[in-house]
Amino acid sequence: MAFNRSKNKNGTSNHSIRPLDSNTKSNDQINFINYTQYYCVGIIDIINSTEETSKLTNPNKLRKYYSLFLNTMSSIISSCNGKIVKNVGDNLFYYFPKTSDETNESAFHDVFECGMRMFSSRAMLDRQLSQHALLPINYRVYMDYGKVEIAISANSKDVDLFGSVVNDCSKMSSMVPSNEVGVGKKLYDIVNKFQFIRNYNINKINLQNDNKLSKNFGYFYSMSKSKENQREEAILNYSKEQKRTIQNHLARTLDNTSVNIMLIDDDEDILFTFNVILKRENYKVKIFSDSIDAFKHFTTESPYFFDLIIMDVRMPRINGIQLYYKFKAINPYIKILLVSSLDLVQELVDSMPEINLNDIIKKPIQAEDFILKVKSKISY
Repeated sequence: MAFNRSKNKNGTSNHSIRPLDSNTKSNDQINFINYTQYYCVGIIDIINSTEETSKLTNPNKLRKYYSLFLNTMSSIISSCNGKIVKNVGDNLFYYFPKTSDETNESAFHDVFECGMRMFSSRAMLDRQLSQHALLPINYRVYMDYGKVEIAISANSKDVDLFGSVVNDCSKMSSMVPSNEVGVGKKLYDIVNKFQFIRNYNINKINLQNDNKLSKNFGYFYSMSKSKENQREEAILNYSKEQKRTIQNHLARTLDNTSVNIMLIDDDEDILFTFNVILKRENYKVKIFSDSIDAFKHFTTESPYFFDLIIMDVRMPRINGIQLYYKFKAINPYIKILLVSSLDLVQELVDSMPEINLNDIIKKPIQAEDFILKVKSKISY
């Protein structure tokens, strides 16, 4: 069985959510996607970097100084399921998308493990700096939990976050001692009920020396390493936890009834056909013929409810490319397959470096090939 469709669709939007594709006629540099979320956010910055870098007259050494630090920390953040929002000079602003669920202990464990890895990597970073005749770098981290507004850069499609928690982190980071991790009260109150927090030493610090900050925040918590045997046990337990997560994921991929798929297409015939094929394989499918309805459901249900989204590229109101960036801004880990006619495939790949040919379902397609594509994406 094969299916195809050829309709003239302009892909424009008449919804209050601003379009985010290359045809958008706007001078706005930042587009808010009308979505509020709660995340753990963090800032890591170098202490006295201006003073240190002023001594570096060699531009190559200056570049090496920053690149070694920023690249090392970026790698650690990524390994702990964090996402870099941006870097400004000597600091990195990042967040952990999976902490949107306050009951997700593993996600918050990643947050604390990230802080520990940042400082356990100091010896390695110092050796690399020394090899280039550069002095060791002292740095600090501050993390907290709070409400943010999500926006997307009009040009790069990068995600940006705005909210009081972001401003608070920026203010509070200057209060953290050198080579320490500061943890805000809101974040501490959440993780205090989790078992893993017993593996960390959390020391309350009053801000009596700053009346303004004390009034706004009261105090924060400084997180330091626990005893070595506790740390080893924590790493061992976390490794076991990761293995269980992988095993559970593999088990789920073998049981299609536990896989939730969102299907979006304004063509009722295509929608019906895809739905029949997927349900024949026992997948749980939620169908939408309206892209705005699909986006609203995605945000009100749970950004992490669906395992896969399959959607057409050319749709009225909000097209597939616009939806792609909105979904990814809210849940960077969501898996998406785009459905496109053959003449658009190369254009998609050229215009969206985030995707590759394996992320595109070309029409017409046989039912067997369609299922293979879906299974491959889910199990990847």
